[in-house]
Amino acid sequence: LTRMQFAALCLELPTQELEKECREWGLPVAKLKVAADGDARKTELRELLVAAMLGVPVARFDSAKRVSDVARQFAGLEVLSRDEMEEQCCDWHLPCHESLTVSEYRER
Repeated sequence: LTRMQFAALCLELPTQELEKECREWGLPVAKLKVAADGDARKTELRELLVAAMLGVPVARFDSAKRVSDVARQFAGLEVLSRDEMEEQCCDWHLPCHESLTVSEYRER
């Protein structure tokens, strides 16, 4: 599935299926202090799955909120132009090179 297809699937899956997907992906739901029940749990499980799909190392975090925050940053980097990517690297005190393409910045 593409990222968009997977996200669309996650939007419609019931909580029990989201929990099953999290187990299959090896996501540490209990460690991340995911909400106990209701819509909040469903939302957090969905966000964990999308974060994992984006490449966020979910198991290294101690809360679902932090995972979601990093996933938003990851997704935000995907839409930056080359100049914006260079500016972001400079803001984060990473090496900035005028010769790099946006793809090369993303791979760093």
